[in-house]
Order: sequence, then structure tokens, then C-alpha cells
Amino acid sequence: MKLENFIRGILRKKGLIPFSAFMSLALYHEKWGYYSKNPGTEDYYTNVDVHPIFSEILARFFAETLKKNFAGESVSIVELGPGPGKLAGNILSWIEQNETELFQRLKYVAVEKSAARKSAILEKAKKFQGRLTAQNNLPASVTGVIFSNEFFDALPFERVRMKGGKLKEIWVDENFSEVEQDAREPILKFFEWLGEYPQEGCEAEVPWSSKEWMTKIGRCLRKGIVLTIDYGYEARELFSELRPSGTALCHFRHSTNRDFYQNIGEQDITAHANFSVLIKEGEKWGLSSEKLVSQSRFVLDHGFEDAVRSLEQTQDIKMRLKLSSAIKTLVHPEGMGGTFKALLQKKA
Repeated sequence: MKLENFIRGILRKKGLIPFSAFMSLALYHEKWGYYSKNPGTEDYYTNVDVHPIFSEILARFFAETLKKNFAGESVSIVELGPGPGKLAGNILSWIEQNETELFQRLKYVAVEKSAARKSAILEKAKKFQGRLTAQNNLPASVTGVIFSNEFFDALPFERVRMKGGKLKEIWVDENFSEVEQDAREPILKFFEWLGEYPQEGCEAEVPWSSKEWMTKIGRCLRKGIVLTIDYGYEARELFSELRPSGTALCHFRHSTNRDFYQNIGEQDITAHANFSVLIKEGEKWGLSSEKLVSQSRFVLDHGFEDAVRSLEQTQDIKMRLKLSSAIKTLVHPEGMGGTFKALLQKKA
């Protein structure tokens, strides 16, 4: 209620605000925003929550990449939006136990703005000999890996509708009602740059922040890879008439809804990642797209069988059954394996 009243105060002064401004306050207000108050993921499950095998697969992939391309060099793994640091802790633990030489020259940087989540990360950092740090922004220069797991889907976005061949932008008024206005010039230029448009009568999201983050990534990465794991599509699929309402959703207590103006600060707001934006902006900064594949294909191609064998050797029957269930969730086309995609980009 405090956040709702705070936003109403802003709306009374300004009359209207873009949807992205509302979303930024709902999720990222420093005191009452959803991510500021929730150190963990209470309203949805991520790959990390399913089973530690996901962390091990990533750790194996990163270790192999860093050893192959940066022998003897100081390297970094930078994670965007790490939450409370569960994945960071799992990856570093595996590398420390299995790749001692790499661990000694590795720095793991968690890029996280939420004070509560950063505090949880720093608590985990105590056991890693100074190898794990947390900061608000990307480092000035990175050699190694920049990756994210469900980061781009939660960045603020605008919402538009195509009506009569014209783009209409959705704003929010003081009653938390939606008001359509002619799209601003930057939005028109965005779609012109992208080269894809929503179908007539359909809504779509405008991922400003995704483009901005890819610019930051491209600027700071000197050499290495960028791995993005998220649910989403390329623009042509996203803007299909099969998605007349776009992909924006709220997550509240493990259920989904489109009541953006209810439970303000208490529910997550997301949209599918637009991989075309990440690919196109990445290319501008010298990032070549190596592959865009399903999560299922990615994990099967990068150490999945080795990870399964390793875990099966050390676990009892009960834990093996849990592992079997996790495998189905992470890999099966009808589970996260098909819903999520992995985009691998490289700068030589």
C-alpha cells in the first residue's frame, strides 16, 4: 500500500507516466519495490531452484571455456541479476573443488542493485577467499564470461498496440487506468531499427533496457563469451498474431495474471526476452552470435551426461529419483527445456 500511494502521488503530479516508469517503481523502488523486498524468488521457480545439476552444467561449461581460451590469465565470470547468489555459490563451489588452478585466477562478479539481495551474496562470499564480489554495475573491463539466467525478462519495458496501422503507446493515469497515446519518436525509431512490427490489433513490448544492457555488455567485454538463458523468442515470433496481448505477465504466489496494477510491489512483472534485440545490438559491439538454441539442446551439448554420471555416483536412491525428476524439468521440450532458450555470443 505504501508503494501504491507513493506512485499515486507521482501520477497526481504528472498526470500520466509510461508503463516502463510504473514497472520500474513497482519492481525496483529502493525501499518498497518487489525485488528490493524479496531476497529470494518467492513467486516463481527458476532453473536454479529445480536442482544443483543446472549450476554444475554451467560451471563445467564456463571452466572449459576459460581454460581453453585464457590459459594462465586472470579471468572473470560476471553474472547479471544473480538474486541472492544461489547460482553464484554453486558455480564457485564446483570450480573450487574441481578446477583449483582456475579458481585461483578467477574473479566472480555479481551485478545486483537490490541491497537485500546484495547482502545475501556478500554473506556467501565469505567462504570464497575474496573470489566473489557484488556491485551495482558492470565492471569497466571484462575478460572471460558475462552471463545471465532470467535477467532480461524482468527489465522494464514499454507496451504498445498496433491500431489502424499506427503504433499506440500505453501510459498509466492516476486511477491506474491505461491510456493510449501516439507512440513517441524513439519508439517508432526502435521498431524501424529492429525491422519487425506487431501485427494489426496486437500488443507488444518495447525492451528499451535490454538494448541498453547489451550496449553496456558490448562495451565492457574485451574478449570472451556472453551467455543468456531466458524464456523468449526472436522478434518475428514474439510479434505473431498468436500473441495478441503480447507476453507481459505478473507472477504472484506461483500463479500468473495480467493485473499489473494489483498487488503493487508484491508481484513480479515480466515479459519474454526479445532475442533479436540482443543479437542485433550485440553485433554492433563485435559480439558474433554462435548459437541460439533451446535450453534442452544447450545442456545436452555442454556436459550434461558427465554431470549426471558424477551426481549418480555420490547420491542415494532418494536423491537419484529427485535428480531424475529434475532432468525431465530442465531438458524435456514441454518443460523448461523447451520454454527457455540459450543465446551464446562471442567476442574474439
